[in-house]
Amino acid sequence: MIKDYSPPPGAAEAISSDLHVPPELCEALDRFIAEREPGLTRKEALLAVLREWAIEHGYLPQSQQSIQPEDLNASNDD
Repeated sequence: MIKDYSPPPGAAEAISSDLHVPPELCEALDRFIAEREPGLTRKEALLAVLREWAIEHGYLPQSQQSIQPEDLNASNDD
């Protein structure tokens, strides 16, 4: 079930930002890449992890799971 949410104006826009990720989370992300999707960049893996989390917690419907981690690449990271 998708959780009720009313986004603020402009919230549907993509976020492009430099993000400081602490070393322990970088290590966890690197383990995710090694175990699940060798070859992904950290950026691609971070998006895959966030998408998986959002689906599992009801923030994103299953139908919006359009790009699988193995299909992520520079052309679809918008």
